[in-house]
Amino acid sequence: TYIGFIAAGMSILAIPVVGIVFGYLFTLNGVVNEILRSLGLSLLAIDWLGDPKFALWTLMIVIVWKEVGFGIALFLARLMSVDSALYDSAKLDGAGWWAQLLHITIPQLSTIIEFFVIITVINMLSWVFAYSYTITMGGPGWSTLVMELYIYNKLARSQIPNPGTASAASVVLLLITGVLIALSARLRRRLEEE
Repeated sequence: TYIGFIAAGMSILAIPVVGIVFGYLFTLNGVVNEILRSLGLSLLAIDWLGDPKFALWTLMIVIVWKEVGFGIALFLARLMSVDSALYDSAKLDGAGWWAQLLHITIPQLSTIIEFFVIITVINMLSWVFAYSYTITMGGPGWSTLVMELYIYNKLARSQIPNPGTASAASVVLLLITGVLIALSARLRRRLEEE
């Protein structure tokens, strides 16, 4: 229950808050690098958000940290509804931890895994803008530029707005998201039939 509580707490934090906090944590003289230096690991104290080689990876770490809470809550809810008799029977038959994982847990979680993957991809297409905008503004250079930020830049931040390019990129984003939403709806119907 504590894990579920922590996971729920992670998933309800506002994205701009997470972005600003992690933006400060991962600066060159931020908390993460100060901790590394105090531990004698100065070689690992890098410019997490200022170096194009590391900026996208750092952004992905922040996103995974924020979004994993929803997944934990989903998986825990499903695991709590799995009949414990399945595991008891498997233990009587001599199944070890790996066998139980492969033959009971994963099959019981398969629809939730599919659902979570589809929802996460949709979220990545629709929410990464907030992370990229609040943490790095798409920089350094263009290393953390995502499609939504590209559209925003073409419309609002460009000295010469280019609505045609922004519209074309928006249509591509809409098509990709539409396909994923259709997959999600199909999966939900499948879940309801079970």
